[in-house]
Amino acid sequence: GGFAAENWLQNDGDLAVGTPVRYMLQGAANEYRLVVAERARYELSLESDDYDVRLDVAGPNTRLSDDDGGEGTDSRLIVVLDPGTYTVTAGDIEENFAGMYTLQAKVSPAGEPARLAPGATQEATLVEGEQHRYAFSVGARGSYTIDMRSSQFDSMLLLLRDGEPVNGDDDSGGESNARLEG
Repeated sequence: GGFAAENWLQNDGDLAVGTPVRYMLQGAANEYRLVVAERARYELSLESDDYDVRLDVAGPNTRLSDDDGGEGTDSRLIVVLDPGTYTVTAGDIEENFAGMYTLQAKVSPAGEPARLAPGATQEATLVEGEQHRYAFSVGARGSYTIDMRSSQFDSMLLLLRDGEPVNGDDDSGGESNARLEG
């Protein structure tokens, strides 16, 4: 008898890796706390048969959002997170629907963050819902351009400084390519 761990209803608190959270959205989004002890690759998914879900993650040097990165109208983010405390928000795109949802976090090991160097090209492969983070340093004042090109999907760049968004671009690189200039 009783409920299995994955059947407990939880509208806030800690999000445990590997244990799905089920709850009913009733107008306002629900927030969960995800504590990351060491750098790792996280797959966060938010699913509902009742409404179009939206998943947000905020924490150290991170501010991410996804609407339809999962199957259908479900949300999915795959991202490398550094140690710290993150807020994972389960909501809906319209901010006024109600219905049941399932939120889950899975974790796997992550490599070291890639560093960008002026004039160098970095090649990578993304799966649906995945986002990569790169680090770089600006040694001197000047004009810099960052391009992201893909023939497979619509590229998007977001530039952060100390975890806060500074600039972003979707299609300035021509067609579906992203470009930041400054």
